Amino acid sequence: MVRSMLVLGALVAWPALAQFQSVVPSKSTDPFAVPGDPHFVLYADSPSPMPAIVAEYAAANRGGRLASIGHRYFYDLSAHLYFGYDLVIQPEESVDSYRVTFSDLSIGPLEFQTDSPDSLNASLWKHLPLPALPAAQFVQAGDPVSVSVFRDPESGRALVDTMTIVPMPAMAGGGYFGTGREMWQWAHTSVRSGGVTAVRRASDVFGSARAFSAADAEMRLQMRRISISGTADRDVDATRIANGSLVWFYAPGHGRYILSLTPRADLGFVQAGEVRGGLITFSIDKDDILLESPSMIAPGDSAYLLYVLHDANWTPTARGQTRMYLVGSVSPRELAAAVK
Repeated sequence: MVRSMLVLGALVAWPALAQFQSVVPSKSTDPFAVPGDPHFVLYADSPSPMPAIVAEYAAANRGGRLASIGHRYFYDLSAHLYFGYDLVIQPEESVDSYRVTFSDLSIGPLEFQTDSPDSLNASLWKHLPLPALPAAQFVQAGDPVSVSVFRDPESGRALVDTMTIVPMPAMAGGGYFGTGREMWQWAHTSVRSGGVTAVRRASDVFGSARAFSAADAEMRLQMRRISISGTADRDVDATRIANGSLVWFYAPGHGRYILSLTPRADLGFVQAGEVRGGLITFSIDKDDILLESPSMIAPGDSAYLLYVLHDANWTPTARGQTRMYLVGSVSPRELAAAVK
């Protein structure tokens, strides 16, 4: 399967992302996308050619259709401009392989997820067509497909939409069971209905019940690309996923970074950056770090402050992993014991 990155107009290389800033993700996107569904991150040249742009995705799946179908659209409420494209993602026989088809946007302001009265009057709006539509592509889950959706003719600044397809989860014992199409159908029935969860017996949880707190909120860390002080590295295993209230990643030559959504000053965490959808940005120990995930890192549609504990001397116990990017999780109790 050819791993492809498709761009309308010019090819966007990862090192060039240093000139981009992330735009707040769509409020209509699921907190954790279902395997086989698209996940989007919209980037804008800085300063943005459309500072008030809103990015949305409206799923249009229909029962009996073996595909993820939807409308990816963008609008500027003040300028009454909108543009976008329709998307069809069809699973192939190989697991995590898909045929992706783009077509003209088939919805308008009446279908937008906004309470503005202006959205009820379609005559106020102008539809900006894309310069061209990509041909159908065969894409592997996790591979980025980038589309230049807008370019200002005067300044040349652009909006670039980057889509990935959420990969299937690994099955117990490793590997997958069935074809890619069968796995897609399983994911869109069992996962959406809540049938696929980590099963925990009641006897495994001890102690008195207590109120849920912000410290219990979990993150989901899955690295797709990472840049440290402007140096980008593509050699990241996107199949590794870590879940927990404290997740971490190891970068060769830089040590381990433990991430938290709550301060945890007693453990040495410092406020260092932000989590926005599938994007983490923070600065610590003279390094500026940008980490992109193919799925939402924190639940909800808000941007969150990020607290980081950096251990520059940490290395994996397995010698063969010292040159690999790794992710994992640690409990606050384990970390407290380790830092004493």
